[in-house]
Amino acid sequence: LLPIAYLATCSIAPPHEGIELGIGDATLIKCLSESTGRTEKAVKQDMKQEADLGKVAMMSRSSQRTMFQPKPLTVRQVFQDFKTIALTEGKDSMDRKKKIIKKLLTSSKKSEATYVVRALQGSLRIGASEQTILSALARAALWEKGEVDAASDESIASSEDAALKVMKKVFSECPSLDKIVPAMM
Repeated sequence: LLPIAYLATCSIAPPHEGIELGIGDATLIKCLSESTGRTEKAVKQDMKQEADLGKVAMMSRSSQRTMFQPKPLTVRQVFQDFKTIALTEGKDSMDRKKKIIKKLLTSSKKSEATYVVRALQGSLRIGASEQTILSALARAALWEKGEVDAASDESIASSEDAALKVMKKVFSECPSLDKIVPAMM
């Protein structure tokens, strides 16, 4: 649940930790080019037409052929790879980051490349924000607790409002999903 919550908000750690991916479009274009066998010029041209590098990644990925099927992506592994990218420093760090990105792109199936690239850019375009995640966590806690199974619609709405209020208070006092999600579980 924790990796899903972070990935849905395009983050990998609480904001106060200052850990960010820091991957620019130029790096993503280069990785996309190298992982799909397309030229950077062709990728840039598609980028001008589509105005969305995620769509370009999906289009490029769909034309790529591999001899061996790579392991499928998992949420936990993508999150760990993103964290590794963010924490990689020092000599040849950009090469190590690009290697991880190329592995993610090569392993992606169907529309996964779109979301990998968009997440690396910091804009998934799915409409999820920190507040959306807090609301979903509050609602999930109610359902898990069994408080909404036999309740009326009014009662459910009231319970959800109360749960969200509590969740927002908790988050304002401890703004770390790293602590909140495991405590909820």
